[in-house]
Amino acid sequence: MVAEWPNRITCNICSNHDKHGTFITGCKNYKRNSVNQHEKSESHKVNFKFNGKKNPENSKGAKALRALNQLTVNRLMLKFRSVFALCKKGRPYTDYPMLCGLDESKCLDIGTQYRTDKKAAEFASFIAKAEVAKITQDMKDICFISAISDGSTDSSYQEAEIVFVRHCHKGDINIIFALVKNIPKADADSISKVIMSGMKKFDDDYAKNIVECGTDGASVMLGSKTGSVQRLREAVGRPWLIAVHCSGHKLELAFKDTIKKKINLYDKLSLLLNIYYFYRNNCLNRAALNDSFKILNQTVILPTKTGGTRLID
Repeated sequence: MVAEWPNRITCNICSNHDKHGTFITGCKNYKRNSVNQHEKSESHKVNFKFNGKKNPENSKGAKALRALNQLTVNRLMLKFRSVFALCKKGRPYTDYPMLCGLDESKCLDIGTQYRTDKKAAEFASFIAKAEVAKITQDMKDICFISAISDGSTDSSYQEAEIVFVRHCHKGDINIIFALVKNIPKADADSISKVIMSGMKKFDDDYAKNIVECGTDGASVMLGSKTGSVQRLREAVGRPWLIAVHCSGHKLELAFKDTIKKKINLYDKLSLLLNIYYFYRNNCLNRAALNDSFKILNQTVILPTKTGGTRLID
């Protein structure tokens, strides 16, 4: 509040607003009482308030608010990191309060607010929006994109479609997870709409940039007249859009045709698959198998699933 000059004391606040006064021209009295009297004077109080209005960013209130905001930001950063870790590892939001307690046990100041699983879901939505905005910004200068789609089922055995977007950004090939969406029926119309919504999520001009669509070989996807890819061609106005049959699915179909027609292995593979389910779906059977390996003093090896593109690859 007070600036000291050679042999004089001046008030740096009052000097900016008044021209006359002892603490403006310079006070030679170094006693504490004189400084306290000036601080309590009406002119100094008026000048102090005016200085706060003129320079609000330098006022005590503004500095206190910035400190408070920084504390809030630091607390939210810790919470966002915990939620990001849950999403990255596929953990439920109900684990979030436990992570907050863990941070607190590490003497981290996380505050008492926003520590429920509902807030974790809200934080996750903001993280997703930020990631989508970042990817959208990176894709502004991209001229060509490809869509990759495949069907799946969720935990409630409802039909769902998964969409990925593939593009090249500054020489790097990137595959972006666009969305997974439940559909009432796995027909060509529903699947094509999901594929387009997945691309539009990151690129509003996807109709001008899409050049290829990769799917499995089902007729609902690659049908020449009413398949999903054909509907996509008609929707974006690109009849030359390339349809790519997934090599993994091709290999699986070829493998199945071979063992059915040329080699008598299909029945044996069915038997192996039944053995796999026999131990996977029954914990008692699995425990008995583990005990048998221990009695024989051998390493436990559980049957694996014989089927799907992963086994073939």
